[in-house]
Amino acid sequence: MGFYSGQDEDEAIAQYGGMTLNIRIAIVGLGDFIDIAKRVANDFQKDQSIDIKVLENPEDVTQLVPRLQSDNTDIIITGRLNKMLMETKTNIPVINLKLTPTDILIALAKSVPYSRNIAIALPDIEDLEYDYSLLQDLLNIKLVYITYGTDIELDFKIAQFSKTKGSIIGTGTAVDSAKKFGLNSTLIYSEYSVVESINRALEIVRFKRHEERHRQQLSG
Repeated sequence: MGFYSGQDEDEAIAQYGGMTLNIRIAIVGLGDFIDIAKRVANDFQKDQSIDIKVLENPEDVTQLVPRLQSDNTDIIITGRLNKMLMETKTNIPVINLKLTPTDILIALAKSVPYSRNIAIALPDIEDLEYDYSLLQDLLNIKLVYITYGTDIELDFKIAQFSKTKGSIIGTGTAVDSAKKFGLNSTLIYSEYSVVESINRALEIVRFKRHEERHRQQLSG
């Protein structure tokens, strides 16, 4: 299945003195998300003007900044918490992965065979656009929300939830925490959120390059 939405040549590349500049995107994440991001990135990179690096999230995500700057990265895609941390250390634009309703439905469908008692675990800064509690009656499930500000808080809340023998859907951090307590866990992000985020990143970089070319033409 191809994900890349083709653009015309003027949108897809930037020309400076006859030199073609690739669009360099970095995606930063954890665990199962890395495999998903790599699959999607490989599809986008069939367009040779797009270069996407998928990087494992270190304990301190800001440690990646020097490497990304030396690689001339145009834009970074990562989780909302990482975005807040990285923006304080670099001028490289950082956008967060956008959680879509499709992601939620796919994750729920994967979890139901293991348990009908399901928790959605997300950072407390994450904003869900929709109220998914209506799905409880539709899918015959019990749905609870776990929000957290730190890994310690997350582990505590999942330890409490583990008494129900339920399933967790959430971020890579939440999935790793659930595994500590022997719970079935499913990454909340799917290929759909990665595709949407990459397309958004491409639009931002192309717009910035178009504006830069326009400024150069006016000053030239």
